[in-house]
Amino acid sequence: MSVAEIERALREQKCPVCLEINNRVELFFRWFDIEYCHEFTMMELLARGGFCPRHGNRIAEIGSKLARTYEYITKERRERMEEVSKLVLAFRENRWRKTFNLLRKSYQKKLKRLLSFETLCPACTTEHEARQFGVMKMADFLKAEANRDQYSNLPALCWTHMSDVLVVSEPEVALFLADCHRKQLARWEKDFAEYFRKMDYRYAHEPKGGEQHAWLKALKFFTGCTDK
Repeated sequence: MSVAEIERALREQKCPVCLEINNRVELFFRWFDIEYCHEFTMMELLARGGFCPRHGNRIAEIGSKLARTYEYITKERRERMEEVSKLVLAFRENRWRKTFNLLRKSYQKKLKRLLSFETLCPACTTEHEARQFGVMKMADFLKAEANRDQYSNLPALCWTHMSDVLVVSEPEVALFLADCHRKQLARWEKDFAEYFRKMDYRYAHEPKGGEQHAWLKALKFFTGCTDK
C-alpha cells in the first residue's frame, strides 16, 4: 500500500486498511481460480482446514473447476473418518471405559484431534496478513505532520482499523487520532440532532442538508462498509 494509494483512499473517503484487505483477498481468489486450486500444497492445506463459510460461498463462484480440489479433500476426509471409526470401536470394546474417567478423556482428546483442523481458512489468513500490513503502513504514514494535516481534513479509517493504528502508533500519532475522531463523532452527534429536529413537524419544511447522511457516515465508520 503506497502513499499514493492511501491518499486516494482518503480522497474517496474509504478506509485505506479495508481497501488493502479487500484488494489482497480479491488477488488471492483470482490466483486461486487461475492456479492455486489445483496445486497439491493448496489441496493439502484445504484438507487440513479449508475455507470458512464466508469465503466458501465466495469460491463456489469458481464452479466445476473445483471438482479435482474437492475430490482430493473428500478422499482425505473419508480416510480420516475411517480412523475415527476405528477409534470409536476400540473404545467401545474397552471394558474399562465406564470405570476410568482418564480413558474417556484420552479417547475424546484423540477424537477431537482427528475431527478438528490445524490450519485456518487461507482467505482469512490473507485478510489477517493484509490487515497487519495496512495498519503498519497507516501508522507510518501518519508519522509525518503534513500527512496528519491531510488526514484531519479527510479522516477515513473505520473504527476497527483506526483502533488498530492507534494502538501500534507512537503517543503523538495516537493522540492525534483520538482527537481527530473525537471531533468527527462530535460533528455527527450534531448532525443527528439536526436530523431528528427536522423530523419534528414544526421544522419539517426546512431544507434538508448533510445531516440526512449522518447515519450512512456512522455506518461506514463503525462497520468498515466501503460499498457506498
